[in-house]
Amino acid sequence: MYCRDFWVQAECLLVVGDRDQGKTTTLKSLLASDRFRMQRTCGVLALANSEKTWYRLLDLSSGQQRLAMSMQPFGGATTTFGRFHLDESAFLWMNDRIISHLDVCTLAVFDEIGKLEWEGRGLAPAFAKALEKNQLTILAAVRTQFVDAIIDRFSLDVSKLERIGVEQRGNAL
Repeated sequence: MYCRDFWVQAECLLVVGDRDQGKTTTLKSLLASDRFRMQRTCGVLALANSEKTWYRLLDLSSGQQRLAMSMQPFGGATTTFGRFHLDESAFLWMNDRIISHLDVCTLAVFDEIGKLEWEGRGLAPAFAKALEKNQLTILAAVRTQFVDAIIDRFSLDVSKLERIGVEQRGNAL
């Protein structure tokens, strides 16, 4: 079951939930819904294996994927972030892909905006650029514990946000 807490506005929607609660599943459901299905979409989904030991970034514009994080060291990993080895070049690639499509898309998807972005890393550059676009709807997953920090970091106007809370994992809208 999904619980909806609406702040007020459809230009920036935050899909909020805890780890493994279904934020990406909710984003996928929203993208397939009547509200968003016909939008010109750019952005990223973070695809994980079932054990969540690695994450690939899926470019929604092209369908291309890149391994970005893994619990095991891998070729592109240059830094660590918590328990993960992180390939900063995968995030640079994804930021470039999103930013290059912002002028032609009507919906920008970010899965997810969290501690990396709060630190100015990860998807922070593309998210910040997307926030500058007036004719763009932003759909972003954010963990519950980071919502206030993300609002502060990116100076989001809470009166212009719509918040969709995820209560249970894996349920359809």
